[in-house]
Amino acid sequence: MTEWQKAGIKINGFTYNDIQDIYNQLAHNADDEKEANGIFILAIRKAAMNGAKTQ
Repeated sequence: MTEWQKAGIKINGFTYNDIQDIYNQLAHNADDEKEANGIFILAIRKAAMNGAKTQ
């Protein structure tokens, strides 16, 4: 959530579930939790740069 807020992406009723779903998929496919965290942080930053929003 911290990285989400730092990226300036609005928080709404879907945010928590979006974060959980994305992270669960990353954690399942990454070699370890540290890698999953890093990928997720980069993805949030890239999404924010491209005007992403949770829906």
